Amino acid sequence: MKTWRLAWVVPLFSILIGTGQTNSPEKFTRQAIHFFEAEIRPLLHRNCLSCHSEETRTSGLSLETRDGILQGGSRGPAVRPGDSSQSRLIQAVEQVGDLKMPPTGKLRAEEITALRRWVDLGLPWPTDSQASKSPRSDHWAFQPIRRPSVPRVKDTSWVRNAIDNFILARLEQEGLEPSPEADRVTFIRRLSLDLLGLPPNPGEVDAFLADEQPDAYQRLVDRLLESPHYGERWGRHWLDVARYADTNGFGVDRPRVMWRYRDCVINALNRDMPFDQFVVAQLAGDLLPNATPEEKIATGFHRNTMINQEGGVDQEQYRVEAIFDRVATTGTVFLGLTIGCAQCHDHKYDPISQREFYQLFAFFNNQDEPTINVVQPADVDAFRRISADFKLEKLRLESEVAKREVELVDLIGQWEAGLTEEVRKKLPPNIQEIITVPAGQRTLSQVQDLENFYKDQDPVYQERRRALKLLIDTPNDRNPNQFSAMVLEEREEPRKTHVLSG
Repeated sequence: MKTWRLAWVVPLFSILIGTGQTNSPEKFTRQAIHFFEAEIRPLLHRNCLSCHSEETRTSGLSLETRDGILQGGSRGPAVRPGDSSQSRLIQAVEQVGDLKMPPTGKLRAEEITALRRWVDLGLPWPTDSQASKSPRSDHWAFQPIRRPSVPRVKDTSWVRNAIDNFILARLEQEGLEPSPEADRVTFIRRLSLDLLGLPPNPGEVDAFLADEQPDAYQRLVDRLLESPHYGERWGRHWLDVARYADTNGFGVDRPRVMWRYRDCVINALNRDMPFDQFVVAQLAGDLLPNATPEEKIATGFHRNTMINQEGGVDQEQYRVEAIFDRVATTGTVFLGLTIGCAQCHDHKYDPISQREFYQLFAFFNNQDEPTINVVQPADVDAFRRISADFKLEKLRLESEVAKREVELVDLIGQWEAGLTEEVRKKLPPNIQEIITVPAGQRTLSQVQDLENFYKDQDPVYQERRRALKLLIDTPNDRNPNQFSAMVLEEREEPRKTHVLSG
């Protein structure tokens, strides 16, 4: 079971592409298939498949496949191909008899006309071979990667590499001349901003201007690529698609320790890690043989989901919400597709069924979400020292907070007795109500609310609480959390995954 996700990562596309098509002996023209894909399939998804899919089959009828439509349901065949006037489906949507569909209201006149045309055309539906030629499979995300041929150009003297051929070919096509070569100051500034996101300092500019060697440009590029700032600059793009954040989101929006994942991405770029290895680590680093701490940290890619820690939330609900996010992000980042639509229904425009969405969901449903220690041998002594200091500092601050709480409880009666009428009117309504009740008659809840309000007004108490929270929540060099990372980890026993509806 534990190898499923790792085995799935490489053939990532096979589960989603080329599925959901129904074989039939009929051969339809490209125009007929295009009409079906553009007009009819979205119409069926929008109005019919919530009740008449392969999964639901209300009244025994599925409109999800051509075979299902021809087979019909408890009332018999749904259509007579080539004759819309004798087709029960058309009669139902025209609502001329006892069967009126869809139950939510009559279709628009143009939608009924489109359905009639579809039936009169013989019920065109793409076969497997036609599906690969259908308009929606022309989308770039479905095409194999091909190396384009390098275009020929007239002025080869301007060309220094194959990329220049593509640029110059378009310029020649438009009747334009290349811009003059930039001066060296402009050049190093552009290159530094592009590769590092930072301008060059004056010393770097002077050194480049003074370098008269023929390979000065190449050595400048190499130096910039070797800078640790290179990974910081280009890692931003990956961190954006990974929805990187140092807080949990939602209302509380507490800090979380994600910077180890951020550094993992930066280090991968600075080491020029091959992209296939990078992807495997992002999706299944914990499943690699003898996985290193860095490979485990890489699975933080899918720990960047929002986390709801508000009181009273259903944690299982938000665990599932996080998996929805992981599936949708995987589609966007690795497939170039918005597959999140299939969470609720078959995709309207791409060949992705709801069932296939939950097949992909199942891979991510089999992981736990631990926070692990990633202490390298060289860090052991520092970790032990920082952990010990942290515990002492935490105990000290907790003791100071508790001590101040006791002091405030003793002072609250004195504070209440000294309240003037003017001050009372400025108190929150619930506090005004509580202090009208004699002290000996207040409920525990009222006493606690009054104490909490009073403590919140005390600057000493609030600075000590703030210092304690800062110590605990911030992964700084005084906090052992700096040695932890949020990761994914495969479960020994996989969860059962269902197609969710509603």
